[in-house]
Amino acid sequence: MRLQNKITSGAIVKLLLIFFAAAVLIAIGLGAAGYFGGSREDELINDGNGQQNEEVVKTPNCATEYIYSGDALSLGIESNTYYQVIGKTSAIDAGNYSATIYLKDKAKYTWDNGSDEDITIEWTIEKATFDKSDITFEDKTVILDGTPHSIAIEGNLPNNVSVIYSGNEQREEGLHTITAIFIYDKNNYNIIDDEVAVLTIERGVFDMSSVRFNPVRGVYYLSTEGVEKGHNATIEGSLPEGVAVKYIGASHTQAGVYEARAVFSHSNPNYAKIPDMITTITIDKAVYKNEHIALYDSEIKYDSMNHSIFLAPVDLPDGFIVTYNGNEKSQVGVHTVTATVTNESNKNYYNFDETYTATMTIY
Repeated sequence: MRLQNKITSGAIVKLLLIFFAAAVLIAIGLGAAGYFGGSREDELINDGNGQQNEEVVKTPNCATEYIYSGDALSLGIESNTYYQVIGKTSAIDAGNYSATIYLKDKAKYTWDNGSDEDITIEWTIEKATFDKSDITFEDKTVILDGTPHSIAIEGNLPNNVSVIYSGNEQREEGLHTITAIFIYDKNNYNIIDDEVAVLTIERGVFDMSSVRFNPVRGVYYLSTEGVEKGHNATIEGSLPEGVAVKYIGASHTQAGVYEARAVFSHSNPNYAKIPDMITTITIDKAVYKNEHIALYDSEIKYDSMNHSIFLAPVDLPDGFIVTYNGNEKSQVGVHTVTATVTNESNKNYYNFDETYTATMTIY
């Protein structure tokens, strides 16, 4: 019995695909053997005459400018199979540094730019600039209390920056200039300017908002007993504890406009003097009225003597005068007499000018 091997067309296609994939992989592997960037594979490439070509090494690349941070800063380049790194590749302090990279075997290796020269990297760590945006140093106002007062930086300083103060610990009333002086490594930081603030120490102020010293107004008044009414200005409201008051020019009886002053005092040395309060007392002139003023008719028997009649007994205010006309008569007859009452100089009354008439008969 004869056995026959049959190969289908589908199987043939699969075999061809496998051979093709293998050929592609081999070609990729051979092409990559001549370049060393990240894999650093130690491979050689032969030319058509069986001679070995130089292996191509990727030129190292790195940043060359840094800013001081207080931590070690590095170029990130280290010696490997192909090249050696010498010089300063890591530093902390601000400054200028240099590192050199050279190929270990210039006969065997070359840089990817075709050169085999040593590479010198000049790199720098710049001084840092202190960012003040996270701190404040502000003016301050406090009440005098005998204890020392100060102003301090608020916010977070870097670990390698500190501060001292000039002018703090003030106890006296007034304006005090406080300076914040930063202590830092001048080799690694740009200049940090001082900060200045003003500390104001002022005496306490009593709350007088509820105290009033209001104007007073009235009318002159003289009682029948001859006593003048007083017009007085006094404060209204409650004084703070420990505060007393006395008055200057705050009581008057005569017509006029007067300034009255309330003077406050206290014994607390940490509180400011309380300003005086000033008001006015106005006493208006009175209108003089007296229904008892009268000039009565009179009959007198002739006796050849001069005769006169006068106002009924009445107490006129000071400054009032009486002028008579028609008195001093001796002849028989009916004589008209007038009495004129005038306010000549009394400032407590408005002008007064009244005339009273009577007859004096001599028979």
